[in-house]
Amino acid sequence: MPLPIPRIITLISTSILLAVATSTFAAPVWFWFQDCDSKKIELSVTLDGKSIYKTTFPVCKKYRSDIKETKEILAFHFVPSREIAWEGYLDEGNITKANQDIEGNIWLSGSENDALLLGVSFDSQNQIYMNTIHVTEIGKKNTSAITKGLVISTYPAKE
Repeated sequence: MPLPIPRIITLISTSILLAVATSTFAAPVWFWFQDCDSKKIELSVTLDGKSIYKTTFPVCKKYRSDIKETKEILAFHFVPSREIAWEGYLDEGNITKANQDIEGNIWLSGSENDALLLGVSFDSQNQIYMNTIHVTEIGKKNTSAITKGLVISTYPAKE
């Protein structure tokens, strides 16, 4: 007895979805701080157009099964000359005062076949003021406005 058309469509759809999911998971993805001689990314953090942190790190594509686990965290401190109003993460009214030491942390939050997802947080005096994601599309300049005047940018490093 032949299968009914809706059953055939369901089987074909399921097969296609499984094939896409398997190929997506099995595809190489971008990682940072791996043993490879590939590309480098520059990362800069600015406040009101002035540099407060800048670094370069290696990136390369690998299969997830070949990745060696890294616990890299890019940590930096800055002391702004003005208060910063942190919006969009916690309740309104989160403000750090001028001349208050602030710590920034950036880590690898996720890996895709065309981008890195960088976790970004800012804290001071045991309080987290911002926790967000910065998307780094490989080969392009990417900019995230964290809050008014505070910007993270990533872009291909000059060889």
